Amino acid sequence: MLETLKSRGEVKGEITLLIGKAEEAEKKAVPSRASIRQRLDQMMREEKLDEKAALKKVAKELGVSKSEAYREWQRSK
Repeated sequence: MLETLKSRGEVKGEITLLIGKAEEAEKKAVPSRASIRQRLDQMMREEKLDEKAALKKVAKELGVSKSEAYREWQRSK
């Protein structure tokens, strides 16, 4: 596709980009509640982080949003 666009020279006008949904293999699985809870507890204990900072760090580490990590953590209580 990229080669086709490059061969056309300058592209003028509108371009529509269609994006399909991710294949099953590409979707990330949400980490288990237990793993989020364990990791949060570990970070707060070992790194002396407060809840907010630990949630941010765990979310980044596990590749999920902070709100998703928070929801899973709350469900595990």
